[in-house]
Amino acid sequence: MSICIDPGHSGSDPGAVANGLQEKDLTLAISKKVLARLDSSAFPTHTDDSFVDLDVRAVIANNAKAQYFCSIHINAGGGTGFESYVFDGPHSPETDRIRDIIHSHVAKVFAAHGLPDRGKKSANFAVLRETAMPACLLELGFIDSTLDSSYLRTDSFQNELADAIATGLNEALGQTPAPAPQAVPAPPPVVHVPYPGSLILIGSRGNAVKMIQRVVGVRDDGIFGPVTDGAVRRWQDAHGLIPDGQVGPLTWAKMF
Repeated sequence: MSICIDPGHSGSDPGAVANGLQEKDLTLAISKKVLARLDSSAFPTHTDDSFVDLDVRAVIANNAKAQYFCSIHINAGGGTGFESYVFDGPHSPETDRIRDIIHSHVAKVFAAHGLPDRGKKSANFAVLRETAMPACLLELGFIDSTLDSSYLRTDSFQNELADAIATGLNEALGQTPAPAPQAVPAPPPVVHVPYPGSLILIGSRGNAVKMIQRVVGVRDDGIFGPVTDGAVRRWQDAHGLIPDGQVGPLTWAKMF
């Protein structure tokens, strides 16, 4: 069963842009990882940054007689978390069945990182309306959310998403998974976000603490306790800073 993977946006259409990221770059990277986890019959609507019109994406899938179409996007607009879409017009029960399975697997990845499942939705998107086969569109987090984007920019989170999408597709469509790609050590995340404006230290809570915890290598529960304090001091010492356990403008700039 052939599956068409559609990386949302490309070329002169970057999609949503925020926090030093472009939607088109993220969707292409994640789509390539998904394809590497599917069998050889799977194919993309495009493999590079060349512009591909929405109607052309549907034509590519239809002409190839794909049996399923999955469009990958990143959201924007002030929210956080994951949601999925099918066409809001007439569609087959199979469309809902497959989407539900994929959604379940991807939602678990977001939940594991404390990000919400925004639900299974429907809309009159061109790629869902014009494709002749069951189809879904996935909105994998919000690029304009500091927390979501701090995950989305990392190779490790992209791999988790690709694993979930491919697992859902293979389960729903009875495919044999491709051999798992060899793990490549991920570079440390580079997060270009402004300093929150107040000193972060023992007793602090929130998304900024989670970001710091991921940099210093402790559990990202968003609570700045003694374990985080010790890890921050060690990180500061290793990077030529005063090891006071407090994240002010200088430490923040070094981290991010």
